[in-house]
Amino acid sequence: MIKPEIKGEIYLQDMGDFKTFKPEDSENFSVIVEVGIGEVGKDGFDNYTVNVCTPNWLKEDLTRNGKPIFVKGTLLVERFDPILIARRINEVVKSTSGKDWADCNLKLVSYFNWEFEGYQPFEV
Repeated sequence: MIKPEIKGEIYLQDMGDFKTFKPEDSENFSVIVEVGIGEVGKDGFDNYTVNVCTPNWLKEDLTRNGKPIFVKGTLLVERFDPILIARRINEVVKSTSGKDWADCNLKLVSYFNWEFEGYQPFEV
């Protein structure tokens, strides 16, 4: 059985350090978080992203755009808390396993967007 693990640090895509980032409004924000995930005991990893946002931000985006929003690859939180966000991401990765890496990846893309699937993130 193959197990994935996080390789390196969780970070904000194009926005600086995840651990020290402070949104203007911690209860109304959207950021893209990126994480490298690879097979335990092996070098290399694939990059995965997840849009971390609040219900307030989703509601405003829906109102602003006036059309339904797809939310694949989204982690919905009440407020920005890097410890809780990292903990939830780790829980998902640690609870995943598969017969091979393709099987693990299939499970991971239920939660995250994979670098090779052609994902276009929300405009923030």
